[in-house]
Amino acid sequence: MPTILAFPDLLEDPNSLRPLFNKQLLEYRNVWLLSYRNSWNSDQNTSMEPEALADDVIHFMDKHKITTASVLGSGFGGKIAVTAGILKYHRITSVVALDYSPMDLRNHVAYKELKSAIDAVSLIKLTTRQEVEQAVRKAVSNVKLQRLILKGLAEDEKKSLFWRNGYQELSKSMNDKDPRKNVGNFPLIGLFPGRAMFLYAERSPWVHMSSNTIPMYNLFPVLYGQYGKFVDHYDTDNHNLYETDHAVSIARRLSSFYRWFDGVHLLLKHRGEIGKVALPIRHKTSVDAGEQHLVDEIGDPSYPKMVPVHRHHNWAYGGNISIP
Repeated sequence: MPTILAFPDLLEDPNSLRPLFNKQLLEYRNVWLLSYRNSWNSDQNTSMEPEALADDVIHFMDKHKITTASVLGSGFGGKIAVTAGILKYHRITSVVALDYSPMDLRNHVAYKELKSAIDAVSLIKLTTRQEVEQAVRKAVSNVKLQRLILKGLAEDEKKSLFWRNGYQELSKSMNDKDPRKNVGNFPLIGLFPGRAMFLYAERSPWVHMSSNTIPMYNLFPVLYGQYGKFVDHYDTDNHNLYETDHAVSIARRLSSFYRWFDGVHLLLKHRGEIGKVALPIRHKTSVDAGEQHLVDEIGDPSYPKMVPVHRHHNWAYGGNISIP
């Protein structure tokens, strides 16, 4: 079945995203809930540059023999999804981001609060659980952040404490003056030419409705004129949309998006038009011999139409299946 790679917010357990994927979707999609570098048991690395983040996604896909995938991310997981989509567009069929906008977040109050907490935790020595918990509560005033950070405190088989998250590496990235290396920034790395959807909280401290939707349109041309459909907000101030009463509605919306729009040619309205609606292509003189059988001569013969070949989603590993 086609694959969805889902990435949670920074420091979050990937399993927190489970409410977003209902039974209907799981009948026709494989879903991987994944963490990423420096977050929740993943490898720790000082680099958080876009190319490195995108390469990690492709490395995972190659390791598990996945030719193409849809990517979804919540919060900073949205940055992983957007970055992979733009830099590895030939492997990504769609991008979905929840309460994230591809922009410079470094001056956002919410980001500064998160950065301050990560900076403080990166300096805490791992002695006893009681002492570490006391140090976290003293250094971090936000109770929700306290819980999130302490959820990432674990013990190995020898009862030694360790962090599931790479706080020292994250702190270094968050304080880096180079905008490409700072995880809070989104540098101009290109556009995503495919299908996308952005959903966010109406009163989000991370996505300000009045202005922060602009970067979505700038990097995803398909979203122009699609507010209310593929760009939309929900009546909440909770950054984690999957924790809200809207989770069931969002899950239905995602299921519909993946069934009808994911990977579908932008000149088609939805998946139902595949194989039925012919698409205009280049001038007839440039159609090569292998494409002649796809040319529809109805109408002006100098401007042929062609139904694109749709490959099997895992053609590189699961067989090169072409369905005209």
